[in-house]
Amino acid sequence: MPRLRCSNCDFLLNECLCAAVQPVHCDRHWLVLQHPKEQSHPKNTLRLLTLCVANLEIVRAESGADIDHAIAALKLGSVLLYPGDSALPWTASSEALPADASVVLIDATWRKATKMLALNPALSAMPRRALAEGFVSRYSRRKTSVQGGLSTLEALAYAREIDEGRDPEPLLQLLDARMAIMSRHLPD
Repeated sequence: MPRLRCSNCDFLLNECLCAAVQPVHCDRHWLVLQHPKEQSHPKNTLRLLTLCVANLEIVRAESGADIDHAIAALKLGSVLLYPGDSALPWTASSEALPADASVVLIDATWRKATKMLALNPALSAMPRRALAEGFVSRYSRRKTSVQGGLSTLEALAYAREIDEGRDPEPLLQLLDARMAIMSRHLPD
């Protein structure tokens, strides 16, 4: 017998997050490139973002034409939010992005994200921004060896705070609510 799911958030009824969902507005266009294996992963924070942010564009692919077309459609000045040696630090004092520029995020494990960059020359050629050090991940269920590594939800929340001056807490509180539920149901 299938387990009953919430018709709103699509989580199991005993994991429903509707009470924690607060719609948030983004002035900027956000493109999320999601590795196909992440979509059904229980720790997937992009799923949480889709409950709150209406204007996310999501492309699910590891490589190929879908990613190439999405990147080609971006306006001049768009950036990839991803750490690395070529990434400029993104702080409140950074040069502002053009109003119609997009921010691209990769939703994947760090290993899969690195592979996606290698497989997609247009993606790896994008100008990069990286969040300044000091942002602490609240995603207690995720393990990473990447210094300052954040979940997709956290990266968007903090970048939106820097870029648009918007409070990250509505998104982070949703993540906290999901972590509380997961701690009751999933082993460490």
